[in-house]
Amino acid sequence: MEGVKKQVVKCRRGLLPPENYSAFLTNISLRKWEIVTQTTEGIWGTVKKGSELAFVNEPIRERVCPGNNRLTIANEDKNIIINLMREPCWNKPKAGVFCPKHFNTHYGRYIRYVFGSEKEDVENPFFKLPALLYTIYYGNDQLKVGTTIILKGFRRFLEQPYYLTSVIYIGNSISTVRKLEVTLSRAPSVSQAPRVGNRIAGIENALSRKQEESLERFACALVNSLEYINNTALKQPEINDILGGLKSRGIWIYNIRSDYDDLLKDAILIKDLRQANEALSHRTCSIIYLSRGFLMMSCGSSKLALPYEIIRDREIHVEYVKP
Repeated sequence: MEGVKKQVVKCRRGLLPPENYSAFLTNISLRKWEIVTQTTEGIWGTVKKGSELAFVNEPIRERVCPGNNRLTIANEDKNIIINLMREPCWNKPKAGVFCPKHFNTHYGRYIRYVFGSEKEDVENPFFKLPALLYTIYYGNDQLKVGTTIILKGFRRFLEQPYYLTSVIYIGNSISTVRKLEVTLSRAPSVSQAPRVGNRIAGIENALSRKQEESLERFACALVNSLEYINNTALKQPEINDILGGLKSRGIWIYNIRSDYDDLLKDAILIKDLRQANEALSHRTCSIIYLSRGFLMMSCGSSKLALPYEIIRDREIHVEYVKP
C-alpha cells in the first residue's frame, strides 16, 4: 500500500441537487507476481517478468478443465487452518468449464454456483468461507459486479482487465454475497459480465483522462446504482446497509498499479482470442509485467497488452520458455 488520498465527489441523480460523498483512493503497488502454469511434463512452472516465449502458429488453443482445488478447513488451538491443494487436468470439457471427472467436486460445484448453474451447497467447504462483493470501473459508464472467496482477495482483480476497483461488502459466505451480486447487476449500468471489447475501450479512455475525474465517475456510478436498487422492489436490507456505509464512512476505491502502467497507453490492447493469435503467431516475446490485468509483452518492435483472462485455462503452444 502506497497511500490514501481523499477526494470529495458530487453525485447528481436526475433533477435532485447533487449530494457530496467522501471518496478515498487507495494506491496499491503490484511489486511481485507469477502466473502458474502446468506443463506437458506434468510439472508446475511459472511465467513472470523477463520470461521469453517463442509462440508457434495460433498458439492459444482450446480450453482445458481447471482441475480441482481441494480445500480443507480445521480449527487448531483457536486458530483456523486452511489448506488448499491444486490438482491439474488436461481434459477438454465438452461443455461448460469442467470435465466429467471434476464436474461434481466441491470446487466444481462452487464455481458453477458462482456462474449461476448450480444450487447452494452448505456442506461444501468453499461455501463456508467469507466472500467479497466487488465492483470494477473501466472508464465508461458501466460497472462490473463480482464475487470471490476471501482466499483469493485482491488477486481476483489481476485476472481481468480493470482500471479502478472497490470492495463494497464482505459476507459470511459466497451464498450471501452471490444474492447481492445478482440483485445489484439488475441496475441499468451494472453487469456481471460486460463485453470484453467494451471493457478494454473503457480502459483506453480512462488512461487518457485525469484520475480524479475517473474516481468521481466511478464513485457516482456506484452510488447511483445502489440508489436505483434501493428505490425498487429489488431492494434488500444489505443493499441499504452498503449504501449507508458509503454515505457515513466514504467510498473506498483501490488503484492497483505497477510501474509499467504507462506502457498501456502506447501498447496494442488485445480484445479477443482471434486478435491474440494473429498478433502472437510465430513471434518471440519477452514478458515486461502484469499491468491492470494485462500481460505486457515486448514482441520485436511492438508492445502488446494481452488480457490474462484470454489465456487462463487454455492450452498455449510455445517452442521454449526462458525463465
